[in-house]
Amino acid sequence: HDKPDPSARHAIDDVGADCLTVRLATPVWHRHHGKHAPLRHVLPGSIGKVVLEELIRRREELGVTRVLALVRASDPEHADARLRADVVASACFAEHAPGWEKRVEAIAGDLTKPGLGLAPGVRERIAAEVTHVIHCAASVEFNLPLVEATAVNTGGALAALDVARECRRLASF
Repeated sequence: HDKPDPSARHAIDDVGADCLTVRLATPVWHRHHGKHAPLRHVLPGSIGKVVLEELIRRREELGVTRVLALVRASDPEHADARLRADVVASACFAEHAPGWEKRVEAIAGDLTKPGLGLAPGVRERIAAEVTHVIHCAASVEFNLPLVEATAVNTGGALAALDVARECRRLASF
């Protein structure tokens, strides 16, 4: 099992299980060639990895062709590097066939910022393509200052909902 990153202050959507160290906040699915693809928010944490692993493992059954994962990062390059280091390298994905990670795209953002901190072009892409949103991010650090805990746990959920409301093909949140 990977150990959680103690410097991570809050979780963002990612798929995974207890073996994951990346936290994911909001997975979203978009249609791609008639199939569903999830959009996920990723940060060091375990719930997101578990969700992502489940989506990848059951992709044919669920019709998932692509997962967009929101990763707390200021730019796409940093988001992709974090996804590769914190999620793809996780032991919980060891049994997947090589190349599974090509189905997951890191999206730079921040759960605590308005609109999830998404760049305008990325936000429009999500609004046009996403059909399902899975929000599973939260901080489980019970000693966080109330303002910070509220920003992550309540504000993050509301920001994910706002973005989901813009999704013209949304089937579920």
